[in-house]
Amino acid sequence: MEENQQQISQDSNQQENNQNQQQEQQNEVHDQQQEQQQQEQQQQEQNQQEQQQLYQQEQEQQQQVSQEEQKQNLQLTQPQSQNKGNDTFHLDEFFEDDGFPINVAVTDPSIKEGVSKYILYCVKGEDKQGVFEVYRRFSDFYALRQALCTRWPGVFIPPIPPKKATGNFDAFFISERRQLFEKFLSELSKLKFLWYEQEFQTFLRSPHSDIEKALSNLPKFYYEDTINKYQNVFRSLQGKILSQELDEKIQSFTLFLKKIKDQLIKFKDQMKVLMNSRQMYDVEFDKFISFLLPQYELTCLKEYVGNIVEGKFVFAEQTEPKINNLLQELRDMTYGSKLKELYLSIKQEIYEIEAFIEAVGYVTIYENNRKTEESKVKTHEKELAKAESGKKSLFSNKSSEQKVQEQNMKIEFHQSMLDKVNQILDLIKVITGYISVEKFKKAELWSYVLENDNLTSFEITK
Repeated sequence: MEENQQQISQDSNQQENNQNQQQEQQNEVHDQQQEQQQQEQQQQEQNQQEQQQLYQQEQEQQQQVSQEEQKQNLQLTQPQSQNKGNDTFHLDEFFEDDGFPINVAVTDPSIKEGVSKYILYCVKGEDKQGVFEVYRRFSDFYALRQALCTRWPGVFIPPIPPKKATGNFDAFFISERRQLFEKFLSELSKLKFLWYEQEFQTFLRSPHSDIEKALSNLPKFYYEDTINKYQNVFRSLQGKILSQELDEKIQSFTLFLKKIKDQLIKFKDQMKVLMNSRQMYDVEFDKFISFLLPQYELTCLKEYVGNIVEGKFVFAEQTEPKINNLLQELRDMTYGSKLKELYLSIKQEIYEIEAFIEAVGYVTIYENNRKTEESKVKTHEKELAKAESGKKSLFSNKSSEQKVQEQNMKIEFHQSMLDKVNQILDLIKVITGYISVEKFKKAELWSYVLENDNLTSFEITK
């Protein structure tokens, strides 16, 4: 009897414990659900605030002009006929001369010590803002070009030499870079809409040593800013036609450049071998002029004349002006080899092709941006349809009216972004097709060699 009572007591205690555990588990689940709901609500509120901020920010940037009025200002419309009269474009109309020439030079490269060695270049000259003289290193040139590419999407920005591993400070490398930097600035001086913009003037006249930081502190550019800027700078392109033919022109020329780039790389490699061979020849030729020829003269005179009279040596004492001039011409012809000029021209050509392909690449970038915005618009349109139908979400406590308002706001925002992306994409195509392609054809190596009759100056014997 006593054992039965003990068993009953134990069963009762066990049942009570089980009930307590179940209650604790239920309380824990309830607490977790409440915490999850609070987190979801906070996240939704945060997302809504961020979306509203983005929308307000973009609204502040855009002008009170409708999409139809903007496109009318751009006058970039699909062709109604096959008339190609509007396709005619004169580059001179774009590269207007303001009557004030720009002079710029890169001089006096010097090796400096810091955390690591680097080369400092003097950039000096004069423009309509006045005289300038600053000292810049490779990272400054690089930061400038990156800023120009980012803030002027689709515009051809002249190239600079690529980054190299540290430690290359031989005379030829420094001289080559100086020439390429000078070429970069010279080409920019022809694009005065870039020269007098904030980016370049910061590089040219900023007193701060950290040019990269100074450029990053410039006001940020939004889609609306890019559209307004391009409408103003490229106003001579108004009325130009967007067509499939223009797209094909850009694509075919880009494909041509990629093919010619591969050939130029092979040409450059062969020129490097030839140039190194010529350099070895130059060293030996200098030994011949400076040491072997005078020594031969001394030996012969001692043998055949006997008594050597000072002042009578031609090569050893270099007293004869005509001979001296001849020897100097031989040295100049050797050390000033046109092979180096040709080699550098080929490298410059490769860099310019890469810069052109980089500029055209913004077409793909903005096409991807367009797809992204189109996808977002469609997604929010689906969400709007759900909200309007009164369907409820398990994870949202918002009313149908709130959901409709939120989705309409998101659709309006992304549709506005989509319109701007399309405008910039159209502008990039027109700028590339009517300006960059035509200008590029006239400024490259084949024009330099064939039109200026310089091919004969590159013969190996010189």
